[in-house]
Amino acid sequence: EGNLIGWDEERTVQLEVKNSRDRKIPIKLTHYLDGDWEMIDVDDKNYEKLDRSSIRWEFEVDANTTKKITYRATFHNGTRVKAN
Repeated sequence: EGNLIGWDEERTVQLEVKNSRDRKIPIKLTHYLDGDWEMIDVDDKNYEKLDRSSIRWEFEVDANTTKKITYRATFHNGTRVKAN
């Protein structure tokens, strides 16, 4: 009685890709997320949800620069997990 059986956890994640070459390079960045999640906000909205546990961005990174992507997502845990 009174046990915690489900909860939501909000996480902010920053991904970083650094290009140390002297030319622009194409990138396919696949990021894996665990569990049942829901995107709240992402600064680079040009992503594709591949399946229930992965998303992918495709972009180019200019020579000798860094590309950062920050997103915020809610992760549902315990009985809060949604049935598929």
